[in-house]
Amino acid sequence: MTQEIKAIDGLITIPRGLGMAADQAVRAEESTGRGGLLELFPGMANRQKDLTPEDLVKEMDESGVEKGFLSIQRDGDKEWIQDAMKKYPGKFVAGCPVNPIQNDIMSEVRRIRGLINEIGLQVIRVGGWRLLVPPTDNRLFPFYTLAIENDLKVHVNVGYPGPAGIARMQDPLYVDELCYLFPELKVIQTHGGADPASMEVAVHNVIKYPNCYIMTNAYRPKYFLPPFIQHLNTRAQDKIFWATEYPLLTFKRSLDDVAQLPLRDHVRPKYLRENILSLLKF
Repeated sequence: MTQEIKAIDGLITIPRGLGMAADQAVRAEESTGRGGLLELFPGMANRQKDLTPEDLVKEMDESGVEKGFLSIQRDGDKEWIQDAMKKYPGKFVAGCPVNPIQNDIMSEVRRIRGLINEIGLQVIRVGGWRLLVPPTDNRLFPFYTLAIENDLKVHVNVGYPGPAGIARMQDPLYVDELCYLFPELKVIQTHGGADPASMEVAVHNVIKYPNCYIMTNAYRPKYFLPPFIQHLNTRAQDKIFWATEYPLLTFKRSLDDVAQLPLRDHVRPKYLRENILSLLKF
């Protein structure tokens, strides 16, 4: 049944070449002693190659993925996304991280306003493991106001981070506080079903707050815990949606996993496409 549903991927990052052989890149990452994405996700290094929008769309089409959310991660991504949106209208929407911790706050605010005008930005992203502050840090508050005023959604990383970073900055209890302080803010907890230690709090956030959601990126659905699947099938069925964070995971492998999940018939399309369509405007 999964293959009959045209999936929408909640997070795609744009693959770029590593500038070295895949095995060299993995060894270089391991040598830091802090772990990293290439070490955590076997095969990811081999998938890190320069892709055109046509290459990405071809892989999406072959896997049954109709649309996707693209994240700006580095220099050149904005132009890549503009090209993709021009060539494939209605197929992609975009977002980007914010970092008022290292950068001037007002410069970051102006950058986000510019991206709203340039690419129709729909999401800003807050990763505690990168910023080394929780999502309730007051330097982020201007961006939450900006998000509410412009109907932007906010990705907030939750759970124990795989790459090097301070895990307590991603405690979903901070999301509870954030949603309480900003009830109009639409918050998407990323990696929300992955960490057993935080999953229940993340799920209860979406049950408790009307504008709080979960995205299951960077985590193979075959490893979802039974209690998480129970929540997905019941009280949280309208608040959780699928994502890969490609190229961390491939579209096909993740969707093959979803096909094996014991999801109720009416929940499967919600998880794969309908819930994200209620949030983002493709």
